[in-house]
Amino acid sequence: MNSLLRIEHDSDIQWHSQPSGETVDDFAEGNGPDPTLVPMQLAFRYKKKDVWNKHLGEQFFDDFLEHGGTNLRLQENEWPLIYKLFWQRFDNLKKEWKKWQKKNGEDDKAVHHRNIKNSQSDLKSKRRNTRRRNVSG
Repeated sequence: MNSLLRIEHDSDIQWHSQPSGETVDDFAEGNGPDPTLVPMQLAFRYKKKDVWNKHLGEQFFDDFLEHGGTNLRLQENEWPLIYKLFWQRFDNLKKEWKKWQKKNGEDDKAVHHRNIKNSQSDLKSKRRNTRRRNVSG
């Protein structure tokens, strides 16, 4: 999915362009072009199961079965897993994308500072939980 989105890491989603609201709304009304699989533009400003995102999920499903599913030899009863994985990935990327959105009049520098501070705080708490309390010698 990262290759379809043209990102290497989840955090790269902050630089990924979003479809315009007008484009998504036109598609929902049947007046606009279909969303393309490459490059995939998930509409994070809309609900997960919005018609735009749902259509991309269906395209991903078809593409996955055509290219990757044959190698995995998925049975028909396992196909719902592909959708489940797509929506889980959508949720993870949306969460990452939201972290990089401006809040309360922030500028780009403040957003960057906030995310670095949160990242450092997360690392400190994880390190504390992984340290051994008693070192035997």
